[in-house]
Amino acid sequence: FDPEKAKWYNQQYLKAKTDSDLVALFVPVIQSKGLPVKLDYLKKVAGLIKERLTFPQDFWDQAFYFFEAPSSYDMQMAKKIWKEDTAGNLEAVLLLLKKASAFTSASLEKLVNSYLEQNKLGFGKIATPLRLLIVGSGMGPHLFEIMDMIGKEETLKRIEKGLARIGSELTA
Repeated sequence: FDPEKAKWYNQQYLKAKTDSDLVALFVPVIQSKGLPVKLDYLKKVAGLIKERLTFPQDFWDQAFYFFEAPSSYDMQMAKKIWKEDTAGNLEAVLLLLKKASAFTSASLEKLVNSYLEQNKLGFGKIATPLRLLIVGSGMGPHLFEIMDMIGKEETLKRIEKGLARIGSELTA
């Protein structure tokens, strides 16, 4: 018996399930957290994270950031990626996001890529720190999908909170 092979088979089994089938597995997890069950939202989340699951009980660890803001940040990652100009670039992106009329994955990606081109910056210069502010770590599916899912107001709050917290912790 090879436990790693069994995990792989289970992962393939979950990937093959429809998003609707996965929702039934995830509803009890959401209810146990005392969160409202929104089936359409849960179905979208299932579609975004099912590639990352090995077992249904991995759901919360892989998707918590769709339901609540991070309570802590991976400071080891922050120390590695946070450069002198990071906060300034993120504040500039925050202003662009505040002014954004459309808040979809495609429009957000276009907006950020435009900023990167204008300032001759690489994608990782903004995307990795932005993911840290929104998720709390480097995990998760496509960053702009996450932002689209959690919405404009929540995205802006997370960026502002993360900038303040990480900035103060890195300078302490």
